[in-house]
Amino acid sequence: MLLTSVAAQAQWVQQPFTFANPALSAFYLDAVDANVVWSAGFDIANTVNPAGGKQVALTTNGGTTWTLSTISVLTATEEITGVAGINATTALVCTSNGAGGRILKTVNGGTTWTVQTVAGQFTNAASFPNYISFFNATEGVCAGDPIAGRFELYRTTDAGATWAAVPTTSLPLALTSEFSVVNHFANVGDGFWFSTTSGRVFGTTDKGLSWTVGNTNLGATVPWVSFRDAANGLALTTTGLLARTTNGGTTWQSVTPTGPLHVFNLDNVPGTNQFVSVGAGTDAGSSYSRDNGATWVA
Repeated sequence: MLLTSVAAQAQWVQQPFTFANPALSAFYLDAVDANVVWSAGFDIANTVNPAGGKQVALTTNGGTTWTLSTISVLTATEEITGVAGINATTALVCTSNGAGGRILKTVNGGTTWTVQTVAGQFTNAASFPNYISFFNATEGVCAGDPIAGRFELYRTTDAGATWAAVPTTSLPLALTSEFSVVNHFANVGDGFWFSTTSGRVFGTTDKGLSWTVGNTNLGATVPWVSFRDAANGLALTTTGLLARTTNGGTTWQSVTPTGPLHVFNLDNVPGTNQFVSVGAGTDAGSSYSRDNGATWVA
């Protein structure tokens, strides 16, 4: 089920749909515009063996109705790990099969899908694609885990038809046992950032050509990261630790927030200075901040 609201303090409106596997929630979301949204599922309640699904959901009327389609070319062990919408007919997903992964694309609203990756891309068992995101209709990035000390990253400039590896000289070294976290990324303008299990945030502000890394100093996995522009962003842990950057993620400062900050997810309302936090379970609710995370209002 999805809930939508024009503001964090406003009444939320249910926009329900159900995957074939009812255990899956609409974990992966990409809103192309106010009407077109693509989604895929993940079993977030399963803390022992969480898994994704093989279906995507599409709305072209702002969530009033949804169309679900199954990606039939996925293998028995393959699951969706990210979705990126281009328009009402075109989208891409990335997947994991337990020993690597793939990128697939649809140009007919999800009816059929074709594989876009080639030999040597996401074929190492140490890495699978954790995120896929587009800056515009033709340029995008897809990121995996470290291989030989550097994250496996690819760029496309032809709407996902082909993917080129980001040169290792453009990538900071990963730390020992540092991994990225599925679906925990931010994108705005020409920028893309992803968080890691070592409390760091990798980022690019030139559509993936060059990358930097900054330590949030939160001392833990940073599952949530959000930016409102190329400079200003927030990083949040599931225990409520919050950090702020004003230079694109190069350096971070700890924030002691006031008000009801929720810890299940964090995002920015595009084109505004408003960040929104949401919670689940005993932390259920939503709040917003308009001062870079210092105060939160329900």
